Amino acid sequence: MSQERPVIAEFVDVHRHYVMGKDNIVRALNGVSMQVAKGDYLAIMGRSGSGKSTMLNILGCLDRPTSGEYRVGPESRAKAEYLADRVGLGKRLEHRPLELSGGQQQRVAIARALMNDPLFLLADEATGNLDSNTEREILDLFDDLRKDGVTIVIVTHNPKVADRADHTLWLRDGKVEKLVDNRQAASSGGGA
Repeated sequence: MSQERPVIAEFVDVHRHYVMGKDNIVRALNGVSMQVAKGDYLAIMGRSGSGKSTMLNILGCLDRPTSGEYRVGPESRAKAEYLADRVGLGKRLEHRPLELSGGQQQRVAIARALMNDPLFLLADEATGNLDSNTEREILDLFDDLRKDGVTIVIVTHNPKVADRADHTLWLRDGKVEKLVDNRQAASSGGGA
């Protein structure tokens, strides 16, 4: 693997052990150190049970090492920390998904969606299962992102959520029924 290109992923003495019952520990990875540079084409091979899938899961951030260090991106970590802070989760970086509330999980989903500077942010019922306070926080976050130039497309059944958008596109039987300019409706005192 080339050292001329930037390193985008690195394992430093990574161990991953699974406890399978009271006295059974599976040692899937034992001290793996390696780097992946941008543009590399890497094949991971080995017999069944050699740790290939575990390594891939750690590379894809679906699992974490038991010990050692996994670094992803030269600048990706800094950007992830910035986005976590931006969505109000800067102090929750080391928490696992099940340790986060529903609203915090939605914030993680928003940060994750913004990670690669997308053309737009797509949100499907982003506030559907949230209490009213958390819903307001998520909508305020969308408003802030919109002010920063992020394009947002949200699917919702909630008229209050739709009213926060610049426009509302109404569909009926798979066709556009109407397009409402919410800014104009708000300034004229009318609704959709």
